[in-house]
Amino acid sequence: MVLTVIYHVFNFGWLLALGYYLFGAILCALVVTFPLGLSMFTIGTWHWTPFTKRVIKKSEAEAMAEIDGEEKWYKPLIKIANIIWAILFGWWMVALQAVSAVAACLTVIGIPLGLAQFRIIGTLFAPFGVTIISEDEYQALKAKGREYKFLNQQKENS
Repeated sequence: MVLTVIYHVFNFGWLLALGYYLFGAILCALVVTFPLGLSMFTIGTWHWTPFTKRVIKKSEAEAMAEIDGEEKWYKPLIKIANIIWAILFGWWMVALQAVSAVAACLTVIGIPLGLAQFRIIGTLFAPFGVTIISEDEYQALKAKGREYKFLNQQKENS
């Protein structure tokens, strides 16, 4: 909680979140780029609580929960959208986020803030097919995935 307050006061996290929301609103208004706008809302939401939330790929969450092992029809579309995004927007958004993260790391108190910003850089380069979950949900998914693998190993061994 304290880190989140410091993140918003000294590192202007609130400004980053509002910037992503504004960019998302512009992309949604253009209709054709509506899915791009939704991804910006996801990233903006992460900026409000960067120390208690985790951004992971939806396929990773499904695999950890063992929801469905079959290939989804839309996965190639996500890859194509991420490539287009990286070429048009991703590279400069990553550059801006990296500059902000390096600036935060210049002070001792800013090092955890900068590290939190570095965590989101991969998502900025390829924002499609990701979801935000709390740290507790992430740990529960990891535990469920380990339990599932353990049970499958037990069945194979018997």
